[in-house]
Amino acid sequence: MNRNSKSGSVLILMAMTLMIVAGVAAVAFDLTSIYTARNQGESEAAPVALAAVLELDATTDGLERARQTAQRLPAAVIEFTRDPKGPWETDPKQAAGYRMVRVTMRRELPLYFAGVFSKQQRSTIVRTAVIAEQREADEPRRWAVRAGTPLEPGRRYPLEPLQPAYPEALADRFLQDTDTYSSTYAAYASGGRGNGRRLIAADIRGTDGRNSVAAFFLLGPLPEAEFAGAYLQGGRRRAAAGSGYWVAALLP
Repeated sequence: MNRNSKSGSVLILMAMTLMIVAGVAAVAFDLTSIYTARNQGESEAAPVALAAVLELDATTDGLERARQTAQRLPAAVIEFTRDPKGPWETDPKQAAGYRMVRVTMRRELPLYFAGVFSKQQRSTIVRTAVIAEQREADEPRRWAVRAGTPLEPGRRYPLEPLQPAYPEALADRFLQDTDTYSSTYAAYASGGRGNGRRLIAADIRGTDGRNSVAAFFLLGPLPEAEFAGAYLQGGRRRAAAGSGYWVAALLP
């Protein structure tokens, strides 16, 4: 083989190597785009699902607020259910018992380079976040109500401290709320101006021996509050369940 033949072979080999390297780099670029899109979709879906589930309070208004929350992301689809096994519904006819939210993000991602090596020109990215109100029994509480059960919604009950608390504790919490004007929980919930500080979790020490936990709405600086329903940690309204202490949790 003469020198020219050797040089030609080397050039052909180099060209083939460059093509392979370029192909691998191109596919890596598309794979990186897909990975980034998946992570972005998950990071967007979870906060929207959390914000939506905090709006659920067993009312049709709560369902509508949750839907409006999902509208922050045009590509988001929001669904509700009573049971983690389903069925999932986009438009429940009744609000009672719905305490789980699923937000699905679906995006079509173009494949700029990988499509050269396959017939697939686009990749569908689907990311889902499911958040539910879950019962939490071990959260410590500072206040209690002693009354016969079941409690009456809208009725006022005196609060008793379970732990040492300075006299201004309730007054401070009341004043930390962004709505100190609503005189009832119904007005507070429908107004949507509050930040939830006027809702506290209190033990219910039933005179009939039945104990539970519920949310109470502070009416002012005095130790008296209106029974609101189940307590939802971090929420601005009561929980969707009937009673108990609930937290919003991300489900696998």
